[in-house]
Amino acid sequence: MRRRKAIACGLVFLIGGCSFSSAPKEERSIAIPFSVQGEAEGFLLTWFDEGGFHEAQKRSEIPESARQWVRVDSPLLPPESRDPDRIFVADLRAPLPDGHYKIQLMERKAFEALAEAARSQKATSAAGASSSSQSSEIVLFGASWCKACQQAESYLRSRGVPFVKRDVDSDPSAQAEMLRRARAAGLAGGSIPLIDIRGKVIQGFNPQAIEKALAETAPSPSSTI
Repeated sequence: MRRRKAIACGLVFLIGGCSFSSAPKEERSIAIPFSVQGEAEGFLLTWFDEGGFHEAQKRSEIPESARQWVRVDSPLLPPESRDPDRIFVADLRAPLPDGHYKIQLMERKAFEALAEAARSQKATSAAGASSSSQSSEIVLFGASWCKACQQAESYLRSRGVPFVKRDVDSDPSAQAEMLRRARAAGLAGGSIPLIDIRGKVIQGFNPQAIEKALAETAPSPSSTI
């Protein structure tokens, strides 16, 4: 039976969105039981790249390009502070103003999906033609229970716009990809729908923003021949 989700949907001035959480709010409020700073020594660090998962004993052993998503495990953490389905993930690119690195509680499946996305991205970039066709794709990330997602989907269909729909509720890899695209666009990844219109990322259902993105990214006539 599907786990109940913490859901909040709203529509304000034709701009609507649903908050997406893969865990109930009370689980999201769990305090991080440790802090990480400097070289992050004393922790087991797990990072990934297109080649899979790797382990490190300190920050400098991790390539700069792989420091955004690093699993941090403390050997001193008691069993009652561990969750088999969730892990602690740190952003080791740069510390916060207080000198510590940002740490979040993340679904284990979502972390694994991010690693899978990295491997898939390598295969996609190796094929130039495939990469080119992907750049013209319109992707709608949402969930079946989200009213704003349904509105966005209906709007795109009414405009005759072809798009790919990905359900972040049932597909961990879709959730990971949504988070990656949101962060790349400088957005928080906790609100759906998230619509990527040929590189223009829109969060929430906003018809005006959709129309603007469609106009700005419309393929030239010569490219459709």
